[in-house]
Amino acid sequence: MIVTKNENIVYFDVDSTLCFKTTQYHPDAISLDYYGEMWYIRPHIAHIEFLKSLRARGYYIIVHSSNGWQHAEKAVIALELTNFVDEVKVKSNKYVDDEEVNEWFGKRIYLKDNADMKIIDYSWSAGLANPLPGSYREN
Repeated sequence: MIVTKNENIVYFDVDSTLCFKTTQYHPDAISLDYYGEMWYIRPHIAHIEFLKSLRARGYYIIVHSSNGWQHAEKAVIALELTNFVDEVKVKSNKYVDDEEVNEWFGKRIYLKDNADMKIIDYSWSAGLANPLPGSYREN
């Protein structure tokens, strides 16, 4: 049995959250083998910076993907996030609980893509208790 001894756990999805799949050249594009097919991914800088700042504050970071744990692991490695991620897994497709997920899971956080961001504190919009230095929020 695995016991996570941290009350502050955050899940990050891979596709369209930590990175975007692209078929066109982009200066920030990274090659990624997706089950034998070559993908090019572009990092979602705002989410990556958010992940790193949460990790620096002691959060337990889980990266998951409905495309499988192998894909999530490859993305974490390609995005050079191995020192910031505690666990990689496949995204759960079911849960068993006496309460609806929205009663206990917390709010969904999604930041706009990099080009639309301004440097300000986004702890307000994410519902976090302490400001995060050098962070982002939609302007």
